[in-house]
Amino acid sequence: MCEHDGPERTVREVETPEPPPTGLLDGGISPNQLNTFNGHLAAAKFDAEMAQAVLRKSYPRANDLVATAKRWTLEIPSLDDQVNRWGSFNRWLVQNHPNYVIPSDAFVALQAKMDEEYRQSSFALILCYGFSSDQVVGVDAKLSGELPWLYATSRGMCNNTESFSWDYTTVKLWSPARQMPGSQVVRPKGFYIVTLPPIEYSMGLGQRYLGESVEEVRNSLGSYLPMAHEGVQMLLTCPSYFQHMDGMHFPFLSLPGYEASERGGEFLRRVPCLRADRGLYVLELMDMQTKKQAIGPGVVKLVKLIDPIE
Repeated sequence: MCEHDGPERTVREVETPEPPPTGLLDGGISPNQLNTFNGHLAAAKFDAEMAQAVLRKSYPRANDLVATAKRWTLEIPSLDDQVNRWGSFNRWLVQNHPNYVIPSDAFVALQAKMDEEYRQSSFALILCYGFSSDQVVGVDAKLSGELPWLYATSRGMCNNTESFSWDYTTVKLWSPARQMPGSQVVRPKGFYIVTLPPIEYSMGLGQRYLGESVEEVRNSLGSYLPMAHEGVQMLLTCPSYFQHMDGMHFPFLSLPGYEASERGGEFLRRVPCLRADRGLYVLELMDMQTKKQAIGPGVVKLVKLIDPIE
């Protein structure tokens, strides 16, 4: 006798399609509107099951199907666009922080290694860079987050009066990289690619961790990394996420891959958190045990090293 995970279902039950979400086809939705809506779902890499879950959560509160789809789409620029944005950032480094300029050879090697496997990937790929102030000790976690933050500040994107001061804050990468047996994931120097978990990509970065503390998230990441300077660097590569950040559909973003303390404070107590305030971004410190409904700890997965620097 066969075992089943749940109660038996009749043939009629299996073949009967699930009705669309309430109101989906009401209100005189035109075929063009529906096609546009479906186009946005496809751009968000939704499968049918995830699309229904999104619609059931957001509809009928939303009056416009297209607006609903757009709101739940995290738009990640192409890798080519992200390389161009890193190039603009590097030109700013030449003028303002020449000691940390990314070598031109790194960009040449990067373009050569970004083959069609990456350019046509269906995953949400994000290009990151690990800066180093000392080629011996490895990635400088503070520098890798501080430089992009200073760049965003120079563009008028950040509220420095409410943000913590990098000069008065000690920041380092959390170690071990994640709390799983035998795990030691090392963030590389130079360029590397990370991906967001699929559910994070489609429903807002950090959405599934809303209301959980950083301490809880660190214990449940599986093969994913807690986000550190990658989150700050997204201000550079993926600004559209932060333009929509509202603490609900697009959560405020903590960076649980960091350990941080104000001068004289203890480690393992606080983590940086990115939030929006009247159109400007604020970087503040948050207790790692604090639960906040609007906060979603971000996670990433290291896809492949493309570090051209020997």
